[in-house]
Amino acid sequence: MEDQNKIVNFQNINDGLEKGADFYVTFKEKLEQVQAFPGKYNFKFIVKNGEGKVEDLKIIFPEDHLQINESKNGKYVSVTILKEVKDADEVVAYYKKAGAIEGIMML
Repeated sequence: MEDQNKIVNFQNINDGLEKGADFYVTFKEKLEQVQAFPGKYNFKFIVKNGEGKVEDLKIIFPEDHLQINESKNGKYVSVTILKEVKDADEVVAYYKKAGAIEGIMML
């Protein structure tokens, strides 16, 4: 029961890669197969409401419009950012910065 309440950071998620493999390397490869660069990319996040997480995202994306939608019960907020990016490396860099925000869910 204790393990169910353990906080898991995005960086710690087992994605089925061999031990020591980097999630972001695989993500970048897959992204390059399906996304045209340069171009607009939709970043999507879910954070707990009222904990300053949206403000943390505004620091990472200071020049961009954040579309914010509150969940039905108000406990969570979804944040969508449509951003012009030059390549998959830039997308990965933004996700790594956002991944440092405790409790963030990245879609």
